[in-house]
Amino acid sequence: MRSLLVALSLAAASLPGVAHAWWDQGWSYRKPLTLDTTTTGVNVVGEAGRVPMLVRLHDGNMAFSDINENGADLRFIAEDDKTPLTYHIESFDGLLGVATIWVDVPALAGGAQQKVWMYFGNKEAPAAVDTPGTYDPNTLLVYHFDDQPGQPTSDKTAYKNNAQNGPAAADESAIIGRGAKFEGGAPIVVEPKPALALAAGSPLTVSLWAKEAAPTANSILFTRGSVVIGLAEGVPYATVGAVRLTAPQTVQPNQWANLAVTADGTTLALYVNGKQAVSAPGTTPAMNDPIYIGGTQAAPFTGSIDELRILKVAASPATIQAENAFEGAESPLLKFGEDEEQGEGGGVLGYIVSHTPAADWVVIVICMLMLSVAAWVMWSKGAYLGMASKANTVFMKHFRRMTGNCTASSASRM
Repeated sequence: MRSLLVALSLAAASLPGVAHAWWDQGWSYRKPLTLDTTTTGVNVVGEAGRVPMLVRLHDGNMAFSDINENGADLRFIAEDDKTPLTYHIESFDGLLGVATIWVDVPALAGGAQQKVWMYFGNKEAPAAVDTPGTYDPNTLLVYHFDDQPGQPTSDKTAYKNNAQNGPAAADESAIIGRGAKFEGGAPIVVEPKPALALAAGSPLTVSLWAKEAAPTANSILFTRGSVVIGLAEGVPYATVGAVRLTAPQTVQPNQWANLAVTADGTTLALYVNGKQAVSAPGTTPAMNDPIYIGGTQAAPFTGSIDELRILKVAASPATIQAENAFEGAESPLLKFGEDEEQGEGGGVLGYIVSHTPAADWVVIVICMLMLSVAAWVMWSKGAYLGMASKANTVFMKHFRRMTGNCTASSASRM
């Protein structure tokens, strides 16, 4: 019975888990990325849903010598280690060892941990970026402000809502790679476009990162008709139609702050650094106006702006909190694991184990159990026969001795 238990333990230990799989043998390495929305990471309450996840790579969390010099071999795979995730690279500098990459996470749950696999180490891999596919159809405009100086700001969504001009200068050390730098002059202008037109009462989300050089009486960051996002003496505010939302706190000069405005059809809300600062009843007006980014003639802005988004839905508090955590300074929401090498500690056997489907493992385990039972039966029967043979030998020895004694006694009587 002890042998049977040992065999059962070995069979159970041989079962592969999800982490033993390997998405594609053409890639030599992978790194687990853990998205932690529990209290041990960033405590996100509620479902964040589909979000673009920012992955910041640097020498502290990535060996750039193992990646192609342009990052073409990077792949992001869902936790099942089968489903590729859409992504695009905003910036990649293998020489300096820094990169910013956006990955489409289809569903981010609150109060949970989920894993994304980052694969790399394939010199023959072609680039597989899909910039528009990183965003869902409700995202109307995304500006990374990563264009070359002097070029019009480009929209990363499929709508191609490009601006007619670019910023006066580039901020090379913005919150996410390169940003737009304004010096109180002309703003970025986006002409009215069909994809950006919204009817009265439509849901809306506008979010951006801003860093003001010094507080002023009124610095407008974003304006479209009667929808305005700005800073007044360092205090974030937003106006939507006749409703004005003013945050109860200031943001420090020369420090990045994330501002977002949402409208869900009945309520307007202003968020500062991922948290709702103020809300009020209200709806959006009809919008088909030009968009001005980085000040107006009456309220110029001096500072930097990065990562502007416009959505035709009202982002949930969980979504805004998660996006703020992804995009800000490195936070425990995204945790980098240790690199894993293909076949490490397994060789050919490891490859076979990692590529055997779960259904086949059920059959293999049943066969191993039957083999273990058969081996135990054979061992027990063999042990029984051995004991019987030994007992028979002892019996015959005693029998012969007794027979010899009886024969000798009979001869003496004669």
